[in-house]
Amino acid sequence: KFYILLLIELIICFTMIIIGIDEQAAYSKRHNIYNKLENENVLFITDDTGFLSDFNLNESILDLNDNDFIYGKSSYIDYIVDNNVDTLKLVYANPKFFKQFLKFNPKEDTVYMSNEVYKKMNSNMVFLDDKYKINGDIIEINGNEFKAKQIIDIDIIPTSTMEDNDIDPNNSIYILNNKDLGIQYVQTVLATTSKDNDYIINKLSDSSNKKLFAKNLKSSFEKGSDSQADFVRLFGWISYICLIVVFLGTCGVMLLFIEKREKELRIEYLFGARPLRLIINIFFEILIVTIFAVFISVLIAIFIEPKVSSAYYLISFSVKSVLTLLMVSMIMSVLIAMISTKNLKLEVFRK
Repeated sequence: KFYILLLIELIICFTMIIIGIDEQAAYSKRHNIYNKLENENVLFITDDTGFLSDFNLNESILDLNDNDFIYGKSSYIDYIVDNNVDTLKLVYANPKFFKQFLKFNPKEDTVYMSNEVYKKMNSNMVFLDDKYKINGDIIEINGNEFKAKQIIDIDIIPTSTMEDNDIDPNNSIYILNNKDLGIQYVQTVLATTSKDNDYIINKLSDSSNKKLFAKNLKSSFEKGSDSQADFVRLFGWISYICLIVVFLGTCGVMLLFIEKREKELRIEYLFGARPLRLIINIFFEILIVTIFAVFISVLIAIFIEPKVSSAYYLISFSVKSVLTLLMVSMIMSVLIAMISTKNLKLEVFRK
């Protein structure tokens, strides 16, 4: 009964700790992405919805090019690999987009992709729309052929403060917008590194009948995440306090429990059990309980985290939280085993 109650307590506390550590990791990762954009003076042009959809840039392309705007359009391509249906995001962008976000100058008639997408492409990937075809290393779009090329170290490209709108390199392909592909786009990415483009932004607003403005994603993210996800962020602040409480509380309870088994342990020692063996037995006894609690807590946290995530960033499982708990479990087991056997004063008892 003692170990069952202890296990339940550890599972509850460990689950809270895992969510707290994972939340902090997710927030920091997202914050660092926006920090990088701010350091590079990137401002995204958007409307009141937070992202641009059904937005036509054609009438303003010359103005955008002359003023070094970053722009692109995205579409979705459904495909099947190994009987699994998934979706690729096709990003159709100008040279400034490639230079700013992908850090290289694109070539014509080339489709760029991450290693992960390239592997899928060479694993019997089949597009579900007849407009798209794969012939070896060639992707054909409405009769236009593009040679596939792998690129590495691609960062996630946020297009708004909502993580769902990101351009994920592990699920996207990139093409230079030097020819009309004859496909429909569902979202527009528009950004600038200059603060002196109000005239162009106002002109875009008039031509599109949308109120457009330049947005610093970092400040918008901080404002939104603080106001809508405080109850989630709370886990991050209390997780480390909870970790200390669990450590000290479990040590104290286990020491009292083992002290009640003093007679049993002394009998084992009297019949030849060495102190080291008793230490090892107690160590593994405690370690098995704590590791099992960690394992169950990880499963619960994986189930809970998406449900308590904010729209601004998704809390996902991280190795850091598990390693932290495993390290704490190891240290706790060693301390309890050593202190408990020392308190028994076995050498004095044998004499």
